[in-house]
Amino acid sequence: MAQKTAMGRSARPRSRAPAFYAQRTLLKREVLPEHVANAVFALTGGELTHTTGLHIPVDAGVAAAFLR
Repeated sequence: MAQKTAMGRSARPRSRAPAFYAQRTLLKREVLPEHVANAVFALTGGELTHTTGLHIPVDAGVAAAFLR
């Protein structure tokens, strides 16, 4: 059953997909847009001044989980 919002509209129920995919990662966590933004900020924010050609996966270990 959908919940009513403050404006009287029906709120969509939260999808179970994030939890489904989170259970398939090594860290058992969701990857949120904020996590990707933090990685981008680290690369562009000037803190990593002596790095070149970095590849930083922000996938909570999905790639490594499928290698097993």
